[in-house]
Amino acid sequence: MTPVSLVATLGTPSQVTKTFCSCSRRCSGTRLGGNLYTPVTWWRRVGVVVVVVVVVVVVVVVVVVVVVVVVVVIAVALAVALIVVVVVVVVVVVIVVVFAVFDIARVKERFSKALQDIKET
Repeated sequence: MTPVSLVATLGTPSQVTKTFCSCSRRCSGTRLGGNLYTPVTWWRRVGVVVVVVVVVVVVVVVVVVVVVVVVVVIAVALAVALIVVVVVVVVVVVIVVVFAVFDIARVKERFSKALQDIKET
């Protein structure tokens, strides 16, 4: 058989490959005439779906973890800032009260001296 009659009988190499693959479903990289034909089987479709689902789940989990970490960091920073503000306010109030008490004692002492001076004169 010549190549021309072979093509006339069987078809082109790519047609032979496609026919062989679609009929037998055993085509995993069959090369005929330089063409490669691999049919899409159900397990390849399921594999693609599984890979897509896994990638989506991983992306969602990573985004959720990042959001939770950011929220926790912001909450901790706000808590620390609130504690610092409260401590500063308490310290300032204590200092003002202490100075006021000592100042009142000095004013009272001076007032008493002034009254005694007035009585003596």
